[in-house]
Amino acid sequence: MDPATIALTISTARTLVKSAKGLHEITHSIDAMFHAQEEHEKKKKEKPLTRQKQVLNIRTGEDTSDETSLAAVADDILEAEKQKAAIAALSAEIDAKFGKGVWQSILDERDRRVKEKEEADVKKKKELEAKREHDRALWHKILVEGGKVVILVVVTAAIAWFLWWASTAPKIR
Repeated sequence: MDPATIALTISTARTLVKSAKGLHEITHSIDAMFHAQEEHEKKKKEKPLTRQKQVLNIRTGEDTSDETSLAAVADDILEAEKQKAAIAALSAEIDAKFGKGVWQSILDERDRRVKEKEEADVKKKKELEAKREHDRALWHKILVEGGKVVILVVVTAAIAWFLWWASTAPKIR
């Protein structure tokens, strides 16, 4: 997500905090804000050239593709500070409307849920690996036992053929 989307979700959340009668009404917009932040962090390296970065590049005269340039670093720091300030304002509004510590409770609950989700993902991955191992062992056993049956059928067919051949062959006296 680009910084404009994050700013939009934060301002939407702030507007809803001002007009909301209950915390339930603003949870969706807060969730959208957190989601936008996470997406922004994931796609930070792939982000398009922002106007702020363009201005910084022009003023410093540096290459726009270099992530270690002064303009790129300044843009990253300035965007992070803007987001921190917007989130701090949202935090203050939520605490003012619903009581001191509500924002921290929201953050704590979100962290708990993220941790639970990660633990569930790890558990699911372990269960999937155990199932794969079980399936591997099952197919190995099926192939081994199937091979034994094929060998038994071939040997039985060979013995039956030999007995048939022996019984129909001309007898030497």
